[in-house]
Amino acid sequence: MQSLSPVQLALIIPVSIVALDVIQRFLQRKLDKKGLSLPLGPTPIPLLGNILSINREKPWKTYTEWHAIYGDIFYLRILNQDVVVLGSRSVAVELLEKRSKLYSDRPFVATLEPYGIDCMFGFTPYGEHWRSCRRIFHQTYRADTSLDPIQCNFVKLDNWPWA
Repeated sequence: MQSLSPVQLALIIPVSIVALDVIQRFLQRKLDKKGLSLPLGPTPIPLLGNILSINREKPWKTYTEWHAIYGDIFYLRILNQDVVVLGSRSVAVELLEKRSKLYSDRPFVATLEPYGIDCMFGFTPYGEHWRSCRRIFHQTYRADTSLDPIQCNFVKLDNWPWA
């Protein structure tokens, strides 16, 4: 069996990585159960996405150009991260303030459940359980309810048992 030369290996490895990335993206889109489409945006390059298209010193100029082409909301991919850019203040206020219940939540962290910390209030996703935890937290730890008058008298330095 003939071995591959270093030049052939140098060509095969990047080509196979790009091919695997294209196959993975194709399968991911096929298996996507939501079926939600992303906004229009510049066409990404496999693996790198749009990172080479963004001006390094003044990225806002690139975003302004894309805003003129694709509209107030556009999609781009930076490395393997999907990014949706909101190009105007009015759209940002509409989506992030007025419709915040639709778009706000905590990120999913897969390691919470195996380590037994999925019940911690700080990691709880928004919903009824989160609201009840927040209500209990505020009732318990508000400044006016955290110490009752008897506890306040005991805390004074002259009332300590060893004083």
